[in-house]
Amino acid sequence: MLFLVGALSDYMDGYLARKKQLVSNIGKLLDPLADKIFVISLFVAMIKIMSISYWLVLIIIFREFAVTGLRAQLAAKNFILPALIQGKIKTFSQFVALGFLIVGSQNKFFFDIGMIFLYITVITTLTSGIEYYIKYWKAISD
Repeated sequence: MLFLVGALSDYMDGYLARKKQLVSNIGKLLDPLADKIFVISLFVAMIKIMSISYWLVLIIIFREFAVTGLRAQLAAKNFILPALIQGKIKTFSQFVALGFLIVGSQNKFFFDIGMIFLYITVITTLTSGIEYYIKYWKAISD
């Protein structure tokens, strides 16, 4: 239940900020950071609780820190790299995977669906990380 509240509040926060035109540079940095902390903590807990493969979680964690580092470097140069569409797809797939895995703790069918989405998440994690690196190199070479 807490997961659902967290995921919905994240969605509503972004939706309302855009709708009311309350988007700020600090929000562009802090909102994805809050998402990362939320998601990473859940995936790490699942390594122990549900025996999720640690290497899948390590890929997610590495990408999250790497992209956060890139964005922080650019922010230090007064260049804000907002969340990219591939990153939003990655975040969505993370939330779907987590939702199915949480429900799957009581139901093997949902656990298996959650694992499929976890693999999709790893793929979108890698592709979005590459996209951020491309945007980063373009930004620093301009």
